[in-house]
Amino acid sequence: MSNKYKIAFLLGYPEISGGTNVIMEHAVGLSKLGHEVYIVTEIPFDKQRLSWHPEAMQLECLSHEQCRGILFDISIATWWRSVYDLPFVRARRYAYFCQSIESRFFSEKDPDMKALAEFTYRLPYPVVTEATWIMEYLRNHYGSDVTLVRNGIKKDIFTMNGPVIDDSRPLGLRVLVEGPLGVPFKKVEETVALCQQAGVKDIWLLTSTPTSEYKGVSRLFSKVPMKEVPSIYRSCDVLVKLSIVEGMFGPPLEIMHCGGTAITSNVTGHDEYMKHYDNGIVVPMGDDQQVIKELRSLLHDDSLLTKLKTNAVKTANEWPSWEVAVKEMEKFLVNQIEKDIKESDLEHVTMNVLIASLKLAGPLHAAINRSYNKKELALLFQEGLKRFVKREFPGVFQKIKKIKNTKEVIVEQELPPFPKKSSVDSKVDNPLVCFVGDKRRHFSTVPSSSSNLRVSFVHVEHQVDDSIINKIKETNPDYCIIYDLNPINTELLERIPSVKFLVMTKEMKASEIDRLQKLKDDVFVVHVNSKIATSLHSKHVRILSSISLPINSEMFLSHSSLSDWLERKIPLLIIGSEHTEQNKDWFQIIENFEYLHVNKASDEKLLAPLLKNSKVVLYLPSIKEDYLMPTYALRDMTSGCLVIAPKFESNYTFMPGEHYLSYDNVTELERILNVYNTFPDSYDIVRRVGMEKSKEFLSSEIYLNMINSIYKFGAAND
Repeated sequence: MSNKYKIAFLLGYPEISGGTNVIMEHAVGLSKLGHEVYIVTEIPFDKQRLSWHPEAMQLECLSHEQCRGILFDISIATWWRSVYDLPFVRARRYAYFCQSIESRFFSEKDPDMKALAEFTYRLPYPVVTEATWIMEYLRNHYGSDVTLVRNGIKKDIFTMNGPVIDDSRPLGLRVLVEGPLGVPFKKVEETVALCQQAGVKDIWLLTSTPTSEYKGVSRLFSKVPMKEVPSIYRSCDVLVKLSIVEGMFGPPLEIMHCGGTAITSNVTGHDEYMKHYDNGIVVPMGDDQQVIKELRSLLHDDSLLTKLKTNAVKTANEWPSWEVAVKEMEKFLVNQIEKDIKESDLEHVTMNVLIASLKLAGPLHAAINRSYNKKELALLFQEGLKRFVKREFPGVFQKIKKIKNTKEVIVEQELPPFPKKSSVDSKVDNPLVCFVGDKRRHFSTVPSSSSNLRVSFVHVEHQVDDSIINKIKETNPDYCIIYDLNPINTELLERIPSVKFLVMTKEMKASEIDRLQKLKDDVFVVHVNSKIATSLHSKHVRILSSISLPINSEMFLSHSSLSDWLERKIPLLIIGSEHTEQNKDWFQIIENFEYLHVNKASDEKLLAPLLKNSKVVLYLPSIKEDYLMPTYALRDMTSGCLVIAPKFESNYTFMPGEHYLSYDNVTELERILNVYNTFPDSYDIVRRVGMEKSKEFLSSEIYLNMINSIYKFGAAND
């Protein structure tokens, strides 16, 4: 193709994984064809993290911030989260490289995350995928126009001939297990155990997880560069891969190119090349006894093993190379770039529908609630979009023209400019803001007074009385921010006239909502739990936003580098959890590590220096999760600490594994602590990404933006 284009691939992280390798192969291949290819991530990263793929290190890598002045010919989202980043990587065209149906990665315990991932498949972006089953899913469920481009294989690396690590078989059949540890849907730990139960004496483990030992395996290979992987494949007879979620997995195909065969589950994507009892063995997902039976067959039947290996080579010879796959990807991208599409149509999609979906996390949660029919859900989404456009773009003519269901939202309006860094409206001049609540719980979220914002705090431990009312009146505030209506009752909102109230709340009784409805001209709700959004919407209470409470970073901000972090004196800081009978199992694990335990952190001025000297902050499970937990974690991230905690409920801001480490049980926590204890810097990327993310939550800016939004409400209604 004669025309060459500027192409951006939006990447999550540059560390080695099957999905990242596919992206890099396409990016490198397109670059070799003469296109200008960029890898774009949320924050900058050291290119050394791409050392596992040397050719990818030659690509231009940019952060969102560095992309601001660039207009690409096409920007490509490569996983569900990056779809929501497309508005920040401007392009003439957009596309979605869908490598799996990632909503399946979330259990029923994460309905909101599941809904956000699934929502990306509703958006009107052209889609390219790597597996037939994904193409059929998107076509059947959403009527999407999907192009299939199967992944290629590096035929120069994955070959029958080449170096081996060990070609002897002193223990008989040699089995390879591959995949990351601690990822439930990959089932790596369970697979090793099944191989042991089947009587396999020679088990090798290849994992991307940094670890130096694993009980029960003969050889362990951790974070191996791509060029060294074929020698491992050539040294093994059969790969056992029993994952329950896949797009189109590559390792079984790779070992076939190196002379081996595979046992896999009948996971989605297996049928792209796996043929039962022809080139490999396919077992039903979850049938552990069948896995053991098939392994024992291979242990004692050399002719079966030979047959599978022979036919696996035939499959490998017929599979396309990466050069062929890249040309197919180029064809798809060029077709999209050269389509006759109005630029305004693209900005309509990226600006209005996409950002609205982020703002409407609560209604998205309702999208998978079976108590809503399509008509009710459509009305809910329509009302939310109206509120969003009215709030964000006052004065812009807008009208919801048509909505059939949540798949289609059409807005007629003059397009606003592309989003820029938010700034405070000049008409809001140095407001006086009175914060009301329990200072012990909310001290770190209150900003300091500045040239743009004057601050006072009225401490309330129990119910509001006349003395509290008088203290607030004495400050004569322009705005009053209330933390928690319980124990603070709604009577407070009626007794102080001429003040705009922002109510920060997780839960709200029906009676409180009814009273807020009557006071709605002066009361705005900032909810920290999207699950109450539906009830607030139905009562027409003004919802300002849904957030994690911000942080006064002046006290906690750290500029910790890796070396500074490793030199901190407190290896593990545990905050808040009492040592009780209910959590004794957790403390038995922790006793094996050096730690400092702070039972009651009532004074955060004293806690600040502890945080700045701690490497890791650990939160143990509590009987009832505190809704401030993400805020405390944000405070700790700001201080440069690595946070380990149970997964935050219904939180879209902080992603487990991305900004903090999460665990569900004692075993997972022990594994995380063991890895940290052995390789502390292996988690440094999570710590640094979390610390970078925390900079978005400066309390002074966020509260000023909220106040400015209240002003916009008034301007829009004048």
